[in-house]
Amino acid sequence: MPISTAVSPSSISAIYNAAIHQDTWSDCLESMARDVGAASAMIIHTEATDEKIFAIKRVSNMWLNTPPAMLHEFETRYSHYESDAWQTMATLPANQLLCDIDFFGNPVQLRQRPDNQYLINQFDICHRFGARISDNVAWFDALTFQFPAALLDYPQHSQAVAAAFMPHVGKAMEFDRTLRFLRQRYNAALAALDHVKICICVTDEQGRLIIENETASEIISENRGICKNSRGYLQCASHQSEVQQAIAHCSATAAGRGATAEALLETSNQNTRAPLLLECSPLHDAAGDLDKGLTGTLISIIDPARTEQIDTSRAEKLFSLSSSESSVLRLLIDGDSNRQIAEKRNVSTDTVKSQVSNVFVKTGTKKRSELIRLVAKITPPIG
Repeated sequence: MPISTAVSPSSISAIYNAAIHQDTWSDCLESMARDVGAASAMIIHTEATDEKIFAIKRVSNMWLNTPPAMLHEFETRYSHYESDAWQTMATLPANQLLCDIDFFGNPVQLRQRPDNQYLINQFDICHRFGARISDNVAWFDALTFQFPAALLDYPQHSQAVAAAFMPHVGKAMEFDRTLRFLRQRYNAALAALDHVKICICVTDEQGRLIIENETASEIISENRGICKNSRGYLQCASHQSEVQQAIAHCSATAAGRGATAEALLETSNQNTRAPLLLECSPLHDAAGDLDKGLTGTLISIIDPARTEQIDTSRAEKLFSLSSSESSVLRLLIDGDSNRQIAEKRNVSTDTVKSQVSNVFVKTGTKKRSELIRLVAKITPPIG
């Protein structure tokens, strides 16, 4: 799927590079703001369990060069004017834009509000819009754009261009979040992927494996539905054409030539009845931590037979599971059938069936592979 002609290919490519190289986020957001016709941009990120909500996480160059005291003054004296908008945005579906003019009404009165007067006088900006960029309830991410004070409304093309960016920034921030866990523990980035206890591979646009973490190497060597051929290319026992297509589309996006932010595939697993779940995402490595100038695909492979490293405690709290439902969640993640769960918990299969249904409803999932994927995202299984 081609990207919008108003979107700079270099901006899309920069998004996936920033997921690895965090110091490039400011330039990346600057490029996006330019494409949108905005003066600046920022990303808000908050974990669901954090006490402080709506914290600024990434900013474009204008905000990077702003004295911290000015931002602190706005936050302490004026940010409450925006609280209703943030609360509403947090309830909207991912990528649905919320515009201040539409939300607050009368644009003349809006410009005269104290918070906007401060923004106009101190930063020469006024109107802004943004959207939540992830529908994962474990965290809140939003991408917002701020426009020059001289503009009474947004440029005609701005909303369409911003909407084109949203899914890519959401996907990059998801990977950024996983790397943040790694950096906090190991002070490293991709070199620390061996500590992630799910399979992670990186391929070039032809499907040649550039890197595979230890868990991926184990599954690949066992030829359990996924393998590496003699030329070093990733091979899938079933759905090979779909995997090749997903790699091609994600790699094209990483190079700024496409619009595929994610591709999900299921492939047969020769050793278990449950299929392997493949999640493909664009990856751009401009600095060469992996391969200089790489525009490729990051592939996460979830094997339902290898879930012992997945921690369910945070998901249990996040989705308000009862103690019985928490026990059932753990056993579902471990691969037990309803009958096995009933035997281990010494309850009837009807009781288990009801508890399993409750777990799926509360987590918003429909099958075990989706449940495993969700829990692994909430707490990345890092050894």
